[in-house]
Amino acid sequence: MILKVRENLELELKEWTGGTKRKFMDLFKNKGMNIKESDVHDILIKPYIVPNDVFLNSAEFQYILIELKRMNFKNEFKFEMKCAHCEDSFIVETTLSDVTNYISGKLSTIDTDLTKLRDIPNQELFDDIIKKYPSENKMYLQLILSILRIKDKESESIELTKESLENLTISEYNELEEFFIENESSLDLALEIECPECNIGDVYEFDSLPNFFEDMLPKNLNKG
Repeated sequence: MILKVRENLELELKEWTGGTKRKFMDLFKNKGMNIKESDVHDILIKPYIVPNDVFLNSAEFQYILIELKRMNFKNEFKFEMKCAHCEDSFIVETTLSDVTNYISGKLSTIDTDLTKLRDIPNQELFDDIIKKYPSENKMYLQLILSILRIKDKESESIELTKESLENLTISEYNELEEFFIENESSLDLALEIECPECNIGDVYEFDSLPNFFEDMLPKNLNKG
């Protein structure tokens, strides 16, 4: 399966295997639901995308994971929820496709008088800058690596880019930051749901999809 992740990036998705499930089960036994995004990336994503050295922002990571789940299992899923108005509990039946609203990024096409941005070339580059600046916000580090030019000053190094950013006026900095955020890939997980008891509808936004890893886990961990 070929998946378009951003304007200039397509990935080939490969199927999960029995070995994938065993590795994930072992991870779950050790960590429960305290699984880190990096753990999921190493077990469920990196071995199953081609090329597998690309940098993925959080939205791209989640989108690829959802598409791998949809490809390997099924699109349909259901979960129980409680109405925020009448507090009635009911089962919601929906699909991954209906809940997923993904907009692919286009950083590589951004070239204005203020800045020129690019997609981060690879994951290794991002890992290196995190090691160099471990206390910095990750979004800020992504911004730094995405900048090729600020005004008429080329980004010859991370240090020079940081300096150029810090010397911008606050309005210029905000403009650049907004360009970056607006043109990164983004993902919304939302669903309009009407309560069958009180017939009031709401749009529910999910931080993560309910029971997402259910198909990957055994019914009884002790028998897994």
